Amino acid sequence: MSAAKDNYLGKFEELYCVALIEDLPQFELKAGDVGVIVHVHTPTFFIVEFNAADGYLSALLDIDKEWLRLATKEDVKNQRTLPPNEFEAEVTARPKARSA
Repeated sequence: MSAAKDNYLGKFEELYCVALIEDLPQFELKAGDVGVIVHVHTPTFFIVEFNAADGYLSALLDIDKEWLRLATKEDVKNQRTLPPNEFEAEVTARPKARSA
């Protein structure tokens, strides 16, 4: 994503709604799932809370900015039924694309 397309580049703050840009199957999360930044460690590293539609915590992740984008009005909260989890995890490096 270029800076020209992202007017908020570098402006992620606590309580901002963000969306995943890639699936995180180990946490049963998919690209587009919306979460809330609950703590800013650094300008590029956050704690993000993801909740299922029923309000149960799906994941509480220490996650790098490269996994996220700001949520838009077109994004919707995760409507999948997910088991409540009580775990924290760290997601710091996106997987590299496999070469064909």
